[in-house]
Amino acid sequence: MMFWQLLLLVPLVASGTRTGIQQLALSTERKIRVRLLLVRHGLSCANVIRHYSELFEVLKHKNFLDAPLCDCGKRRTERAASLLANETVDIVVASNLMRAIETAWIQFGHRPVSVVPSIGEAHHGIAAGMVKLGTFAGVIKGDLDNTARVKEDQLKILRSLHPEINVNYSYRNDSAELSSWEHFEEFLQAKLLPEMVAKDPRKTSFTIGVAAHSIFLRDSVGRRSANCPTVSGLVCASRVILGSPQPKEVRTLFGTEIRSDRQTICHNQMPGKGSDEHGGKPYNNQILEIFYNYDGGAFTIDPSAGCRTLGSSPELPYGVPGSPQHICEGDIGRCAPVWRELKGKPSLTMEAQSNLPALPMHEQVLDAAARLQRRFTGPTTSETFSMRGDLPQVETVEQKWVDAWNKADKKCASSDVPRSSCEDLPVYPDTSSKAVCDCV
Repeated sequence: MMFWQLLLLVPLVASGTRTGIQQLALSTERKIRVRLLLVRHGLSCANVIRHYSELFEVLKHKNFLDAPLCDCGKRRTERAASLLANETVDIVVASNLMRAIETAWIQFGHRPVSVVPSIGEAHHGIAAGMVKLGTFAGVIKGDLDNTARVKEDQLKILRSLHPEINVNYSYRNDSAELSSWEHFEEFLQAKLLPEMVAKDPRKTSFTIGVAAHSIFLRDSVGRRSANCPTVSGLVCASRVILGSPQPKEVRTLFGTEIRSDRQTICHNQMPGKGSDEHGGKPYNNQILEIFYNYDGGAFTIDPSAGCRTLGSSPELPYGVPGSPQHICEGDIGRCAPVWRELKGKPSLTMEAQSNLPALPMHEQVLDAAARLQRRFTGPTTSETFSMRGDLPQVETVEQKWVDAWNKADKKCASSDVPRSSCEDLPVYPDTSSKAVCDCV
């Protein structure tokens, strides 16, 4: 360090501004490489209601206040943890929503999770308008699935699911903007990174694990950089090959937007949607890697490093599978106690839930005689969580069997065909088969 640079440190030493000293020393000696591992949370209880329910039940997912992961989501998050098993991660952060906190805890190998501001989920445009309209009409109670519970309530549920979970709430700030990458950058630059450098001033690189949400990630790092629909993809490809600059102005339904390198850096890592090859949102548990440079003051993205999906392969281009085609009762059991409590029903712990009348979801493959018997006895009155009133009607494999049975049973009852020989009664599904319950 030059003599004049040492002189600049004197006022800082006199004032005891330790962080200022570190930042100045950092800016004059070296730069820090910051690697961000961005993870979309696992499949949640609210996701299940939204994606596996009929039209008039779908909106009820909005009433599931701060939902945890469902059983399927937990299993898949545990599997996705293997993609990070050999990664060195300095700190793990998550939004203030339980599904992100739980995902961070599981997928990053049970490291302590710090809840940080501004990386939550928020709707924009038409979707935001629909939420407001639904709330005004009384169809929903607001955007509750994206509203965080108070710390004490979160910890009660999280510890019932993960007794050893370690959550740091010292950074949580519910008054900060809910969903803003710019504010998240400011938090990293002004708060988190200076603290990390102070704890380990010799390090030249840090890795931060971030558990966040689909819309937040897509809008922050996964937007289109040009008007390149699938049919004109060759035109866009030619611009890249020939070194032509990609246009920054993008036409949308709401006019023209100017998009930065950061907003578009992971667009080619987004799953497809309809005719748009990369028009969707990240898969649950997908891991995106991007890099920033930090010098104690400036914190800037490195567009030259690009963006990649960890664990990508020809079989799984996004590192993890997409949503399961079918959902079973065994995939949603941990959602029922939380929903019951929201509806003001007697609270059930996970242990108490197991004392209720047994559901068929844990049955193994039935032998021929048992299948024949079940075929003619039909569903019980508490065959599924929905029939118990423990959840909205989710179209699980078992629920579809109940609906098909009831429909066929009415037909048989109104005919002259003896019940024992009615061929329209559906056989109970083999829920032990991965082809039937495919959340693996």
